[in-house]
Amino acid sequence: MPVFRRRARKAETGDDAESNDTVLAFRFPRDDYDPYQPIGPYVATKAERVPITGFTEDGWSLENPAVQELLKRLQSSGATLKELGLAPVRGSVSGFNEAFYIDESTRSRLITEDSRSAEIIKPLLRGRDVFRWRPISSGMYVILSRRGIDIERYPAVKRHLQQFRRRLQPKPSTWTSKDGNWTGRAPGDYKWYELQASPSDEFIAAVERPKIVYQEIQFHSWFALDTHAAYPNNKAFFLPTADLCLLAVLNSPLMWWVLTRTLPHMKDEALSPAGFIMEALRVRLPTGSAQKKIADDTTKLCRVTDDRYAEEDGFLAKLASLNGGEADRRELNWLRRSDDSFAEIVERSSSFSLSTTAKRELAALKNHSGGAIARLLAEQLRLEEELAVLVEDVYELDAEERKLLRATRPVRDPLDVLRSLQSAPAAEALSEKHVK
Repeated sequence: MPVFRRRARKAETGDDAESNDTVLAFRFPRDDYDPYQPIGPYVATKAERVPITGFTEDGWSLENPAVQELLKRLQSSGATLKELGLAPVRGSVSGFNEAFYIDESTRSRLITEDSRSAEIIKPLLRGRDVFRWRPISSGMYVILSRRGIDIERYPAVKRHLQQFRRRLQPKPSTWTSKDGNWTGRAPGDYKWYELQASPSDEFIAAVERPKIVYQEIQFHSWFALDTHAAYPNNKAFFLPTADLCLLAVLNSPLMWWVLTRTLPHMKDEALSPAGFIMEALRVRLPTGSAQKKIADDTTKLCRVTDDRYAEEDGFLAKLASLNGGEADRRELNWLRRSDDSFAEIVERSSSFSLSTTAKRELAALKNHSGGAIARLLAEQLRLEEELAVLVEDVYELDAEERKLLRATRPVRDPLDVLRSLQSAPAAEALSEKHVK
């Protein structure tokens, strides 16, 4: 936010007003906003003088000159993702998710009815399934009904899609507003039982190999390695590579510092890492012994993340069996509560009262799972702090640049997020609105 003040005329000051003039500027993240507090003290402690020479026809920069210089250096270091042959690829569009996205029970039924159904039912990866280092399993699948498919070969799948046929029809070119509202899909050269955007052979080959995935809308520094041949939907992008060093650089506090200053901002300080923007992102990758060390640490982080997910899934499954409900990852936030408060909120979410024995089991479950998750988060933080320094080494930051990087870190810096979880184990999905 810039704060302007009318300047004195050049005749009054006797100096070159254009070269000496500055603007008082400061960042005001939504997380810091308090409607009951005056803005003046915040400005006094956060604002910096920025020269107006940074306001050019190409754009405005409200960063102090030292930050601008560091950003310029980082943006010119290394090669772009496109130059590396790793331009981001957006996930596929079904045109009607209700028909083409199915759960585990529907998948099992279709395969039981006709074993060939398994040939075109693939694991689905939604944007909301992407977290830091590793995605979670959604338990959902996509029917890969590509352009030109012989649907008669898959009778069980055809029967499943048949119930949605009216909603799956492509809009005829002759349809006009006079004919009323069209209730089917968009116009296109596809059959009613085919995906609206048919994945190419190249897309499928890349998807079924290990790859780096990230969300279409980013609230956090969440890049993940998918090794389960999951098919991203249109709320996620993927890079056709399993390069662990690239994953480490993308997830680093340094890169989050760059991205928050270069990507378009959306509501609640979310970032928009669209493919056409991210393909121009420059990354510097390690070589020699640094390459091995970074790859080793990244492997450990993926393993620790898998272990934490397993612990969280076990907690949620047990919790669901005790309260008679379904597992919801937001319930991991209940681990922040005291034993009594935890039992109380579980009971409120249940359809029946909990016995004394059940409450004791809940307390034991909370303490066991909470302790295990806390230990894994502590190990994750240790590895990430080490990895952050290694990435700074790759970019050859000097002591002053490292100090500046830390002093000007943006909201939701990945290490800050991890540290905030140390005293209260919880899922990385810190709030429902941050899971898209």
